[in-house]
Amino acid sequence: MLYYFTQPFLKQSTKTVHKITNDRQEVIGGIQRYYKTSLQRCVDFFLDGFFLNFKVYDEDGNIKVEAIDRLTFLKDSWSIIEDGNHHLLKCATKIKTHPRYIFSYGGNEFIIQKNFMDKYIRIKDVSTDKVVSEYKYLTLVPPRKAAIHIIEPTLSIYVTICLCLILSTKYD
Repeated sequence: MLYYFTQPFLKQSTKTVHKITNDRQEVIGGIQRYYKTSLQRCVDFFLDGFFLNFKVYDEDGNIKVEAIDRLTFLKDSWSIIEDGNHHLLKCATKIKTHPRYIFSYGGNEFIIQKNFMDKYIRIKDVSTDKVVSEYKYLTLVPPRKAAIHIIEPTLSIYVTICLCLILSTKYD
């Protein structure tokens, strides 16, 4: 199944909701970046991508997934909250041009990766080594349009877009 999303023109934008549509152009939800304090917003202005907190909404405006940046100085990590369950997303990047993240979800581990000069962000299941979903850029100039292709519905679209948006905001 294909889903479409337009990233905001400015990375620091906290515009209420950027809509997610399916292949029939029906709105299935939205996403919003937020800051916990005005100090976080100020620090993020100077250190781009230092605080990345997101809320993903369904079509009725209810929060489905929330990504909260866990402040660590060595490696990036986030608490991904879905339906009251906490999941961990942590950085496993060794070379900045090839970012890798490990996502623990329901007893399974997934690798979110983006290769240098590749327009895809892929989520792979570690146990089966199969690609679960792909996030592809459709345009190169901001506001960037993207398509999310769910190959295997192991992760919901709300979790998938949250994970891919963290990686794309951090490294683009």
